Amino acid sequence: APPLAESIDATRVEHNYRIETGPSTTVAGRAAHGISLTSKYSGVLVERLWVDDRTDLILQRESYHADGSIASKSSFDNVRIVKSLPKELFDLSIPQGMRLVQGATVGKAATNDATLASSLPFSIVRPESLPDGFTLDHDSVSLHDGVQTLQIVYDDGLRDFSLFENATAKLPTFEGVTPKKLDVGGTDGYAADFGGETLVTWNAGKLNL
Repeated sequence: APPLAESIDATRVEHNYRIETGPSTTVAGRAAHGISLTSKYSGVLVERLWVDDRTDLILQRESYHADGSIASKSSFDNVRIVKSLPKELFDLSIPQGMRLVQGATVGKAATNDATLASSLPFSIVRPESLPDGFTLDHDSVSLHDGVQTLQIVYDDGLRDFSLFENATAKLPTFEGVTPKKLDVGGTDGYAADFGGETLVTWNAGKLNL
């Protein structure tokens, strides 16, 4: 489900989306108003927010597929506004009997193209065109199953997609799903849905994308 609150580039959202205020309503027992965000390019409703009238807190958030069906939804069932919170809520010490273990490795964002290119054993391939409103957000390099992988992220202020590249020229495994075969520029590719996200993969030259 999408987070109820996150950092966004308001200027880009206003540039790419038509923003409309809906009628007053009630969410989690509080007076609220709805806000709809519709793509200026496709005319598709992408997201809807319900905002608390008194505090501007986002009480509910829905994102939608292109066909109008709900892709994800987050909401509060109950809200209680307080002036302060107990200090113990922010105690990050490790509880007795527990131990800290290393989590997943997160790719570090590249600072410039020269540094990025020098860290990779292959030449970077970038899209010749992008969907309307989308621009480059950031690049990063990390290890996925021991394979050095480049992630290129594009977004339009609300939505994003990633292009992954590695030098294995091997298609990934599709655990638990049966991928659909499709044509990608004359090359055999495969697509599958994972938890509301679509993965499309193909090989080009010595790269897997």
